[in-house]
Amino acid sequence: MIIVLSTCPLSGDSMPNTNTNTNAKFNNVILFNVRERVATVTVNRPNELNTFTADVINGLTNVFTSITTDDAIKVAVLKGQAVPLVLG
Repeated sequence: MIIVLSTCPLSGDSMPNTNTNTNAKFNNVILFNVRERVATVTVNRPNELNTFTADVINGLTNVFTSITTDDAIKVAVLKGQAVPLVLG
């Protein structure tokens, strides 16, 4: 599996989802989407500059545990919502 850290919007972020196993929240601060074997994990705390908290760490742990057990996912992209990935 390849993990990509993104500091800018990805092309196609606004495209409709074509997979059936997609769009989930692992908690209030982690968004998860799978499209064409690529998982996109988004830290969703833009008002707080996506700072890491216990909720973020727990959500990331849960989502990446799920990703590593799914043989259909070949790439994971970690990004921040609306601002660069994380602060702190």
